[in-house]
Amino acid sequence: MRVLLVDDEKDANRAMACFLGSFDVEILHVTDSVEAARHITNQHFDAMIIDVHMPSPDGLELTRLARRASNNRTTPIALITGDDDIETRLKGLEAG
Repeated sequence: MRVLLVDDEKDANRAMACFLGSFDVEILHVTDSVEAARHITNQHFDAMIIDVHMPSPDGLELTRLARRASNNRTTPIALITGDDDIETRLKGLEAG
């Protein structure tokens, strides 16, 4: 299983990668959202974990990109955020 992990906060990215590493998964973890966009359009992933709040492209933009990319159109995506409002949840659902 290949998982793309995208979070621009290096400590959070490293902690999540360490946690996921305890499972039998291959993790590609990146802190640059532009780099993540290239991976999304050029590779297939079995799952993605993407931070919502990042410099452009943010997590919502990356999610929309994945839904347009034929290789990740149906890939499960978990968006992570510290926001707890319904508006952010709805934006995530609308993005895909």
